[in-house]
Amino acid sequence: MYITHNNHFDFGWGTGTLNFNEKDSNSYRFSFGRASYIPSSFRQECVRAARLIGENAKKPIIIHFSGGIDSEIVVRSFLEAEVPFEVSIMQLLYKGNPHYNSFDTVYAFDLARKHKIKTHVFTQDIEQFVKTTFEKEADAWKTNHLAIAMQTEFVRNFPNYHNVYGGGDLKPQRYKSLGKSSVLRGTANEIHKTQNGLYVIEAESAVQVCFRAWECGTSTSNRFFIHTPELMLSWLYDPDIRHWIKYESALHSRWTDLNHHGIKAFVCYKHWPEMPMRPKFTGFEVLGTKDFITSQLSPESMEILARVNAKYGGNYVGSSKKVDVQDLIKMLLPE
Repeated sequence: MYITHNNHFDFGWGTGTLNFNEKDSNSYRFSFGRASYIPSSFRQECVRAARLIGENAKKPIIIHFSGGIDSEIVVRSFLEAEVPFEVSIMQLLYKGNPHYNSFDTVYAFDLARKHKIKTHVFTQDIEQFVKTTFEKEADAWKTNHLAIAMQTEFVRNFPNYHNVYGGGDLKPQRYKSLGKSSVLRGTANEIHKTQNGLYVIEAESAVQVCFRAWECGTSTSNRFFIHTPELMLSWLYDPDIRHWIKYESALHSRWTDLNHHGIKAFVCYKHWPEMPMRPKFTGFEVLGTKDFITSQLSPESMEILARVNAKYGGNYVGSSKKVDVQDLIKMLLPE
């Protein structure tokens, strides 16, 4: 199954590779391949990744377009690479409102019309998903991540396509932080592990969509931003990202943590100045927020969510491992 270029993102359970049938009997393992050169531009590497997907996908390509920055970059990269594709746009149905997330998807529809992209509309009833599907997904991956669980519905509804998602962006986090009592959290080994003291999380639930694609007999590039080692390295080597990491590492306040979403928007708009600046309010992310869960869902759905949370203790990503940023860079650099 084609997931990343040359399947450089190698994952499986135990010693196997793509052995989904052993998921519940062995521990999760993964590795990333080495880049063949030092990349110079994040945008260029995104376009190259789109071109490679176009050359290797065995089925027509469909991009799941939420109207957010990540999926828009994917759409624009495929346009620039001149790779044919279609888009799907999910409309969230909730309490009679047929388009709960219209603020964001209106932009997606407009962009698709502007570029004459064939568009599929996929309606998802939030309550129905929670009542019929969510707990099964949660049990399978031992996580209460409602948004990722719902993403598997795309693959189920588009089995005759190579499904592309705008995921996989690297989110550095710090090992060390000051709490209210000014005591460093984390072990001494973690605090002094690297010069920058940052890591990224590789979560087992990130391959949840890959499993559903395998189950449906199709394929997916569900984490576009790790599609090649060069693309991953181009983000970590972007001058603004490197400067931000250095700046952040000098800070010791819990309130000045590395704001991935802030710096991501800044860097992405730098590379794609033609993208209109806008917030995102009602995409997948809102499904995982406390405000939505406590104020929007029915008592029956709330009972299901409470049951899932009781089983998994608020585990948002399921089984996961920390990958030190410096170790990741060494893993990706050409030999």
